[in-house]
Amino acid sequence: MDAKDEVKARLSVEDVIAEYIELRPSGRNMKGLSPFTPEKTPSFMVSPEKQIWHDFSSAKGGDMFSFVMEMEGIDFRAALELLARKAGVELKQYNSEKSGETAKLKTRLIAAHELAVDYYQHQLIKSPQALEYLKNRGYTKQTIIDFKLGYAPNNHLGLHDYLTEKGYSLNELTKAGLVGQRNGDKYDIFRNRITVPLADGQGQHIGFTARLLVESDKAPKYLNTPQTLIYDKSRHVFGLHLAKDAIRKADEAVITEGNMDVVASHQANVKKVVASAGTALTTHHFKQLERLSRNIKLAFDSDRAGLEATERAIALAQQHKLNLSVITIDGGKDPDELIMKDLENGKSSNNSPSWEQAIRKSDYAFDWLIKHYSAVFDINTTPGKKAFSSKMVEVLGKITDEVEIDDIAAKLSKVLGIDKAAILRKLDSAKSTGSKIRLKPMKVDLSDISKPDQTDVIVDTILAFALRDPTVASQLDKLPEGFISEDQQTLAKYLKEHNKAVKSDSLPAPLKKISDYVNILLFKTEELYGEFDNDQLLAESKKLRLRLNQLIKNKHQQKLSNEIKKAEGSGDLKTAQKYLNDLNDLLKKE
Repeated sequence: MDAKDEVKARLSVEDVIAEYIELRPSGRNMKGLSPFTPEKTPSFMVSPEKQIWHDFSSAKGGDMFSFVMEMEGIDFRAALELLARKAGVELKQYNSEKSGETAKLKTRLIAAHELAVDYYQHQLIKSPQALEYLKNRGYTKQTIIDFKLGYAPNNHLGLHDYLTEKGYSLNELTKAGLVGQRNGDKYDIFRNRITVPLADGQGQHIGFTARLLVESDKAPKYLNTPQTLIYDKSRHVFGLHLAKDAIRKADEAVITEGNMDVVASHQANVKKVVASAGTALTTHHFKQLERLSRNIKLAFDSDRAGLEATERAIALAQQHKLNLSVITIDGGKDPDELIMKDLENGKSSNNSPSWEQAIRKSDYAFDWLIKHYSAVFDINTTPGKKAFSSKMVEVLGKITDEVEIDDIAAKLSKVLGIDKAAILRKLDSAKSTGSKIRLKPMKVDLSDISKPDQTDVIVDTILAFALRDPTVASQLDKLPEGFISEDQQTLAKYLKEHNKAVKSDSLPAPLKKISDYVNILLFKTEELYGEFDNDQLLAESKKLRLRLNQLIKNKHQQKLSNEIKKAEGSGDLKTAQKYLNDLNDLLKKE
């Protein structure tokens, strides 16, 4: 038995899920309101018998691990660690000796940080100067408690001595990034600073950002925990453990540049806000956020560093197929200052109309860049148009979606007062001359049309029917290559080869590797179509196949229309005519 199976043996899916949402009995199953979509009629189902869940409103489903991954916005490893702690499973016994030692050290370092948070909080209570500073910043007692703000006293070995008494070695404290050594002398990393703990997605403390209490030319204003075994600047999303529910509910995440922006925003009751480490957004940051929402808004400073970070973010967002927008901060250099001005103007500490309005008025990332650079360059002159178009084409080269490229080229054409084809020719020229621009045309094939979930749901439903009546699987014949997922292919192939219904209590060996997927389909057909006989299942599956064919046709039609527009835009009339003929042939088909 591996670690995953051991956790499943000790925990039940219904108990895990019940910690997040209220479940009520519904026959052999349990039912609750979907945590992923707003609804008044419960459509979220849990099967204690099969140890799976399925949300009919969002078409999501799986086991206890997939549920925790969705709710916490974490990957499988993190979900395993979380549930293993809950189940009392020691993961180190399932790892190699070296891995076990590393896991043990990580646990020690996290525990040291929890003690450090407590230490700094107690020091804050004893420091009138630090308390006055936080009061002047407008922070309430609740904000201080929520973010566990503290104070690192101006004492070289205060924290060191405290943690040493708790049994920690100098080597551990150094590896934790809490104590430093220089020329044989040891010292606390953070001294005479307001401390802001850094937490992972589950709220475990892994580091600190610390701001000088009294500014000095001899020390940096902010000091951050160095790279450690438990803290990775390129992966850490500040405030995620406090923001994830709000992000999921609002279906958008706001990323700020500074941690204090997040603190101020949460106090103003705008809690869908997190921060990256400085302005260096990475693919790891986006991976954590995309599990919660695909709509991202940036609120970076409008200086050169912020602008460059925004441009880099466009490329990363394209890779992750995210919807990226940019927030313009009018009336302040950052969200923290904007919120502070509202507070100074007599607004309540638990809201900020200016900040909320700035978020609502955000611009799609490329539209924001067009606004910005059209103001930087004098586009009323030929040299200005040339410089502006060159910059825009440079950024345009980061876009991968051909429809989006065409739309942006049309916007640039309108701004510059020139033909759109000229913009596209300049883009092609930049590619062919070997510049830094790398346009990766989107591969629009029929596998793409299985996303989003409408077509996927249809295929799943037909397969769910086929589990009861294998002859239904014939409705999935002659689908375009690559259209269905690997799990769907495996199940469809098995059902076509074996004219036998499948039951969850006796899954055949070829299907055991996709047991969760099969059990979800069985669960789905029991809940929604339990009273259908085989003739009704076949009749319904034929209707679904007709809908599927129409969706495929619509997507193919859209693809051809896009190719025609692209060819016409570049002046390639011969290619445009070819695609037009293909489109006419498609439209003639029944």
